[in-house]
Amino acid sequence: MGWKRPAGPPRVWQTVNVIEENGKARVFSIEEIPEGRYEQALELLVSCYIPDYPLWNACKTRDPSTVEYFRKRAKLILQQGISIAVFEHLADDGQTSILAGVNLLSYSDDDHANELKQVERSGEVIRSRETFFNGIYDKWDPKKLYKLNSFLADWGLGVKPAYRKMGLGLQMLEARGKIGREYDLPYTFTLFGASASQRIAAKANFFEISSGDFTDLQWPELDGQTWKLMGKRLF
Repeated sequence: MGWKRPAGPPRVWQTVNVIEENGKARVFSIEEIPEGRYEQALELLVSCYIPDYPLWNACKTRDPSTVEYFRKRAKLILQQGISIAVFEHLADDGQTSILAGVNLLSYSDDDHANELKQVERSGEVIRSRETFFNGIYDKWDPKKLYKLNSFLADWGLGVKPAYRKMGLGLQMLEARGKIGREYDLPYTFTLFGASASQRIAAKANFFEISSGDFTDLQWPELDGQTWKLMGKRLF
């Protein structure tokens, strides 16, 4: 069994106050996802992250069963306990909240990487995706580049359409500073595969390590799309 967050209630990393154009105030929190809401978080990622991430969307189109692979791997990542969500609070009782966005995060080390490799990769489409990603990380392995044993890894960020253009994605990226300090992870790295997420990462002061396109996959639906491997020093 690999790393898991220390026992205790989910941590609340920050409160976000949003004032709409009509003057209405809305209150959100960014916090670790309670275990009882893992399934809800998975559903949000499937419905709001996969369609907006060109490579995952192409995988789903070519072979719908790849969504099940995503689910299995995401469930394993959630068990570490440090993935975060944005909740909108609708009452002062602290109980009434709506899940608005999710960022799937992990404490990435060799043990965790080996655990993820155990998730079955069935089908040519998902194997092609994994080969493509492994090729990038074999050449630009953050642990080797920065002489690290572990780092904070990102496996997907999604926000419900009704909550977009409020800066919530940016707030989740910026919350990684507190997460990194809490769990002694000085760096975070992400392979951003959508232009919108790349722009938000730049706003959050992520630096670019490498970039490229998806030509090697020879999937026409990815023509013109690019990826960027980006990182940030958290403390």
